[in-house]
Amino acid sequence: MKTNIDKNVVIVGGGLAGLSAAHELLKSGGGNIKVTIIEALDRVGGRIYTPTIDGEPVDVGGFMIFPFYRELRSLINEFDLGKKLKSIGNKEFFRFSGKDWVNDKSISILKIIPVKLFLKILRAILTKKISYYEPDLNLFPGLSAYDLLLSVGAKEDSMEIYETLARSYTYPSIKEMPASLLVPIVLKLLFHGMFKRCEVLSGGTFLLVESLVKAIKNKGGKIIVSSPVIEINKDNVALENGLSINFDDLIIASQFPSGLVKYDKVKKDFSHSCYDFIVAKLSSPVQLCGEDKWFIGYQSSSKETSNKERFTTFARMSSFTSLSDEYIGGLFVWPEGQNPDSIESMETKSKKMIEETFVGNNVVKICYIHRWELTMPIMDIDAIKWFNKIQGENNIWRAGDYLGFPNMDTAVYSGRKIARNIMKKYL
Repeated sequence: MKTNIDKNVVIVGGGLAGLSAAHELLKSGGGNIKVTIIEALDRVGGRIYTPTIDGEPVDVGGFMIFPFYRELRSLINEFDLGKKLKSIGNKEFFRFSGKDWVNDKSISILKIIPVKLFLKILRAILTKKISYYEPDLNLFPGLSAYDLLLSVGAKEDSMEIYETLARSYTYPSIKEMPASLLVPIVLKLLFHGMFKRCEVLSGGTFLLVESLVKAIKNKGGKIIVSSPVIEINKDNVALENGLSINFDDLIIASQFPSGLVKYDKVKKDFSHSCYDFIVAKLSSPVQLCGEDKWFIGYQSSSKETSNKERFTTFARMSSFTSLSDEYIGGLFVWPEGQNPDSIESMETKSKKMIEETFVGNNVVKICYIHRWELTMPIMDIDAIKWFNKIQGENNIWRAGDYLGFPNMDTAVYSGRKIARNIMKKYL
């Protein structure tokens, strides 16, 4: 790094991508880069949030740490949090058919991953570079994940499993997900045994956020919360609170659309998956198919009405928290743009839904409901290509979502990558 060169980098968005970018800039910038993070919410962390529920920390956002999460795990090790990693226990999957629970061990892997699909992917592996962090956007052009599965003769129960896994991870429907983005993550899951080696941070993923915040502040970084950005000019950002902050480089690591930076070739607004995370305490531990312990049970109720889709995923909280076996967590997904039910009515609705699903068990209380109004974006290939093409133009960069398949690991990767690209300019 050249000496006596002070540069101001402003980061809009205090989620994992923004925090990772700030940490990388301050750690490797040789003291010549000043960093300011601007966050619209009253907290940082983005989709990572760990409230206390009945005396225990519970992740209501991102928490599953897969073995192939290379970038995320390097941060965990850097902050000496590796000793807090623990395996998610009892990883059996059960599907609610509408009347009974079915153990998905009975479903052949050849139905879940059709032979034709495997051969199609194998040809892609042999002829193209399939990258998890930077997927080949020209792979399977014009096909959605649903189209790709349909083209190789996937059965209806297989479609439901893929849809469930996508929605339970709060991704969009497989009918809206580009196949070229799905294939790399599916390959990673298959090669690493799906969820068998998945881990969590004991005490909550927010421990990583707290470590990042501490490191950023110790290096002189500044974090401003509760401050929505209302305008981006050539060399400064204007905040709702009246402040104006100058920058040499700007990293946008926030949810899109913002209306702040105009992309001529991106005409449409982006949709997001939106859901409530619900924690309930039952009168007794749940048994599924005669088994005391389980990881995820799920049901789809998309036929409830034509325009009011509901999709629920239940998880036994003792699988990944210190809560006892009577606690379950669930997702209640609702279409973006639809006015969601009030929290009060959701308590009544979720109680009824849980008791109808787990027959013979009563809900003692709904412990917690967290409403996520903007989560994973519905990914668009043309937009991703455009964002990649204009990276660094007018000293504006994008990190996080819309650059590939969004998750905690790719958030860290994109934040670090942008930080390194900025630093290269000043070496």
